[in-house]
Amino acid sequence: MSVLTKNPEVSYAHFHSLGNTRNRWILMTEQSWQGASRPILFLRPIGIAAADAMRLMEMAKRLNMPVRWRMSPPGVAADAYLVHNFSVVAQSELSTVALGSPGTPGASSTPNSSSASSSLSRTRKIVLDDQGWHRNKPVCILGSSVDCSGLTDDDLAPLNFPEALQELEQSLAQLLNELVGARMLYTVGSMAWEMRQRWATHRLHAMQANQLVAVIEPHLWKFHLLDGCSVERMSNANLVPMPKTGLFGAEGFHHFMLEAALWEFAKRCPESLLGEILPSNFLIEPLTHRRTPHLKEHALGDHCVAILRALDTRSRTADELQTSLRMTRPSLMRALTCLALVRAIQPESTASRGLGVRLSRWWNRWLGRQRSAEMLRQGKA
Repeated sequence: MSVLTKNPEVSYAHFHSLGNTRNRWILMTEQSWQGASRPILFLRPIGIAAADAMRLMEMAKRLNMPVRWRMSPPGVAADAYLVHNFSVVAQSELSTVALGSPGTPGASSTPNSSSASSSLSRTRKIVLDDQGWHRNKPVCILGSSVDCSGLTDDDLAPLNFPEALQELEQSLAQLLNELVGARMLYTVGSMAWEMRQRWATHRLHAMQANQLVAVIEPHLWKFHLLDGCSVERMSNANLVPMPKTGLFGAEGFHHFMLEAALWEFAKRCPESLLGEILPSNFLIEPLTHRRTPHLKEHALGDHCVAILRALDTRSRTADELQTSLRMTRPSLMRALTCLALVRAIQPESTASRGLGVRLSRWWNRWLGRQRSAEMLRQGKA
């Protein structure tokens, strides 16, 4: 089984063939889809009229699935795209796309790829790669049966309701298999967080049906996942604290960064949990850098990147960041929680204490060497 995704920048985030969901999805009430155990997955509509997009998202929010679908807010990278079939161009067809409408003066009959791409950027068209993804993200295509013969490239194609809602439900169910990596990481991160009081002294064994399916080693910021373990199986596992005894190295397990799981947990957990996850001093004291995050800027999202860049110049409080970056409080809380869990930021006082501790340890080691040398000289004398 391959554990690599199509996107090399976030290769830890996809565990292909970990499971196949075949449940028949039904609508549910507003109250029941707000459970804490299901991750949020973010959708971004492209080439769909605003009113139609809102109608589709209202439907998606109420689907009974192992995830909660939400519109991708500003500053947050989408997990998948909702696209009208009229707006789709395959990568293999890119070189034959006309630069203008038929008969338009200056339109080239045999444009090159770069010219065609430039033309597409001025329209509502998007390019899908050979596997049907856009910008390394899966795509949910709607409106395949809509007659678009009278539309120009700049038009927004209509959708037929309620057929579009049925298309959406079926397509999102299929997308679950494409997004299994984010779901698995969220599950591991959520389970690890619940056992955070044991991080310093234990590693955590996930047992399901009397079989070890995962091992979390918080002190090493790693976790190990059994080959072929599904998200459902991991969700049903019991996490058992075990004493730390050497490094885990059993065969048949794949190894990943625990920070990746904690990042997905912070990014996708219910908003009500953010205040519990983020320590209160992160909202009071000036914040500063701690370490460079492992994620690339696209994966971090605009909000986290903006916060890190703001901290490049000087330490800032949460209120200062919210004002200067013009972020809503929920967006700020989400971004700070993500950055805190991957150890990218810290309160300024913690950074000062950390420096003091390191200097103290270095001084004590130096004194210890001096004392040992002195005792050695006295012994020889």
